[in-house]
Amino acid sequence: MTKLEKLYSTIKNLKELGLELGEDLLKQTNELEQEIIKRGIGCCSMWCWLPIQLAS
Repeated sequence: MTKLEKLYSTIKNLKELGLELGEDLLKQTNELEQEIIKRGIGCCSMWCWLPIQLAS
């Protein structure tokens, strides 16, 4: 599992548990997502390029 997949999975799991993701956490998550993509650490599949907001 790539770092980007782990990030998406974590967000999904938190939401499934009913935890509310605050603005600060969403901002940090978006920044991390962009950094992972810039570094090319993420996977090559098209679905991995979806924004974090679509994971909700």
